[in-house]
Formats: sequence, structure tokens, C-alpha cells
Amino acid sequence: MAITLASYRHRGLESPQLWLELDTAVMKMKWILSSLVLGVAAIASADPHNWHLESTYSFSLDPAWSDAGVEVTNIIAFTKGGSVNDSYGWGSTSWAFTSAWSSITNTFDTDWFDLEAAEPTVTRSVLIGLVQDLPTDGSAGQKHVVLFMDTEAADLSENIAWGTLFRNTLEENLIDDIELATSGQDSATIQPGFDGIEEFLEGDGTHGILGAGGTEHSIWFGPNENFRIVAFSDGLTLGSGTSTVGTTVTAVPEPTSFLAIGVGIAGLLRRRK
Repeated sequence: MAITLASYRHRGLESPQLWLELDTAVMKMKWILSSLVLGVAAIASADPHNWHLESTYSFSLDPAWSDAGVEVTNIIAFTKGGSVNDSYGWGSTSWAFTSAWSSITNTFDTDWFDLEAAEPTVTRSVLIGLVQDLPTDGSAGQKHVVLFMDTEAADLSENIAWGTLFRNTLEENLIDDIELATSGQDSATIQPGFDGIEEFLEGDGTHGILGAGGTEHSIWFGPNENFRIVAFSDGLTLGSGTSTVGTTVTAVPEPTSFLAIGVGIAGLLRRRK
């Protein structure tokens, strides 16, 4: 039914513009609530759930190195995951640890906005850290990059100089990036360090090590695989470890209760109108 000036006056106001604005606001509110009700109804019929993924890396040094007092520090675990659905990919990085003598776990959770997500997966991982003053060093104070890496890539790296393997990355620059990323400063300050590490991992770390016939061997290792701990500049194997990946799923409770609330609010507005 058309709204006339008389109907506005019947409501006790002379301004049709004011009542038009009020009617428009009510209509918008009804539309929002209707959309909310439909959206929650869709969730209620879709078996909503959340996934929790844990990727754990357990490792130790060989006795010859641990007995000599060698300690790997500034360790960061990089975990890359598969897409949860067609539009939702993920990746995560742990905060740095200062000691290598306990395992590291990266976690990932799907959230409220992704209640029909497929099970998340880990596709590849790598850990990076530093060691200082190896017994084989010629002088005190020397720092070295340490890679927790794929076993085949580690075999190809044994006793090979850094510059021979990773031709586009200076080890001293990567050491600076690792120290910055693990410095504990605010995120804006440490981000360039993470950027430098990522550039190495996706560049020389993925394509630098060459096997027979020039075949590339990435330092990244797969889920539930073993890895080797290798110190550079000269490809010294310090130890080994293993990765384990597991997921759990939790149903989202009582989605229909949201539907009941939405219907109740919409009904209340109709009665007030």
C-alpha cells in the first residue's frame, strides 16, 4: 500500500521525510535479520566443525656434538599447509626457541567462518637456526646457519661449502636475518628478517642443491618424515629428528540456537510494526 502524507499525519508527525527514513531503516533491519536467519539456517544444516592440526618436530644432536657442548639456538620452524578449501589456504611460522633440546610444535585451527572446511594438511616443513663456536672452527666467535633439512638434500650437502650449494644467498646475510627475526622486537621490526629467510627458503633452499644430472633437491621435508640437522658453512651433520602430524575435529555446538534467536527477533519486529 502506498504511503501518503495523510498516513504520516495520522502517525502524529507532519514530516513525511522523517517517517520515510524510519520506514527505510526498519526495512533494512528486516533484510539484515532475514539474511542472518538464512545464513545460520544454512550452517545448521551443514554439519559445522572446526579442525585442529599439530605438526611436531622432535630432534637431538649426535653425542659427539652434544658432549662437546654444541648448542643450536634461534630455531624457527616453518610449516606450509595445503588448501583447506578452494579459497582458503594457510601457512604458519612458530615463534623462535632458544634451545634445541625440546620438540617444537606448530598448530593451525580452522575458525568460525570456515565451518565446512576440509581437513587441513601439512605439505612441507623446514627448521632453521644458528650455532656458534663449533669445535672445528679455526677461531672463536664464528656463527653458522643450521638447517633441519630433508635427508637426501643433507646427503648431497655433506662436507660441501655453503657458497657451492646456495649460490644466490650470502650466509652472513641470512645469519643477520635469523638474528633479527628472533630478536623479540615488535612485528614490524622483525618482519624484514622473516622476509629474508622466506626468500632463501623458497629460492636457494628449494632450488640450490643439485644432485646427479642437475636434479634439484629441496631442503624442505614432508609430513611424518625424518630430517637431518646440518651446520654450514661446510655441511657438517650435527644430529637428526622426525616430524609427526595429527589432526582432530570438533563439532560446533548448537548452531540451531542461533536460528531460534534470529527468528524470535524478526517476529518481535513484526509485532512492534
